[in-house]
Amino acid sequence: MKRPRSDAAVFPLAKPLAGRFVLYGNICVDCTMQVPSFPKEDSSLRAQSFAKKTGGNGANSCIVLAQLVRSKGTRHCVTLLSIIPDRKHSDAMFAITTLERHGVDTSRLQDASRDVTDVGLPTSFVLLSEDTGARTIVSSRCGLKEMDATHFQEALAHSKDLCWCHLEFRQPGIPQMLRALAALPATLGITAPVASMEVEKPSVEVQQVLPLLHLCDVVFFSSDFIRARAADLQVALGNCGDDWQNHGALRCLRAMATQASATRALLICPWGSLGAFALDTSSSDAFFQAAEKVEAVDSLGAGDTFIAASIFALAFGAGPQDALRCACTVAGRKVAQRGLENLAQLLPEMPWPHNGGDAP
Repeated sequence: MKRPRSDAAVFPLAKPLAGRFVLYGNICVDCTMQVPSFPKEDSSLRAQSFAKKTGGNGANSCIVLAQLVRSKGTRHCVTLLSIIPDRKHSDAMFAITTLERHGVDTSRLQDASRDVTDVGLPTSFVLLSEDTGARTIVSSRCGLKEMDATHFQEALAHSKDLCWCHLEFRQPGIPQMLRALAALPATLGITAPVASMEVEKPSVEVQQVLPLLHLCDVVFFSSDFIRARAADLQVALGNCGDDWQNHGALRCLRAMATQASATRALLICPWGSLGAFALDTSSSDAFFQAAEKVEAVDSLGAGDTFIAASIFALAFGAGPQDALRCACTVAGRKVAQRGLENLAQLLPEMPWPHNGGDAP
């Protein structure tokens, strides 16, 4: 089922979006320890600092997107869709407080306590290496199931103001969610919201993703996924020198677009300190944006920041090149600081083609 829109190229949008951004993804508690360098196996090391923070792809992207949207002075709402063990669970209360302090709507979280007890909020233990700025993560879902696809549909049924919906590909219910999203205009009598999806985990198979490209306007692929699945796409990841058009990331994006016969979605792949690539499948135009050169301090949440900044830029009228520039700038500057605070102050000057965008 293809998305019911009449225009060929999605971006830049004809006018800025107004209304509600809904992001589905993980919410967890990050227990972060800063260490001088990554410890050797079977060794003992004292952390230089310890912090407990709200994390998870969905939560992080919501926190950043809410900041960026607020910087435009417009009346948009950023809503997180996820699952928690119980609103009275101590870790869930901690995470919800953090999200609401940043202006994120948490009213549509699924409460698992109706079905099960004695589960916790997913937790990650993160080692931040001071000498490289890299992060190593060990995580557990603490017995909590993934959010139900039916909860997603119920939440959408009350979202007549929905303008953008972003999904993290993390469970088998994603196709069902995307089909429900595609049917929303007919169900609620609204303009079709922009649909985006993140494919991060290397364990996701290419054949799981290809049928979904027709249901999305934007798809973000992690470099980890591309590296793990390049062979499946019959692409060799080698050194392309200065010829970014021949970079393995772009060749993988082209291969997926060809195999899926995708002619609409904007495919995006951030590539760490190199920059980011994009392929507009409606025109076959390719884009590259070099990353800012920064001293790496904390890379935790950089990918989530990149996605949030991309959504923000595209929603307010940027084309693919300017969206990559905005995302690379904000994500790069996030890597140069600890945490996700004050990122809106780091937005680059953008040639916004539109003004306004207030919700009715």
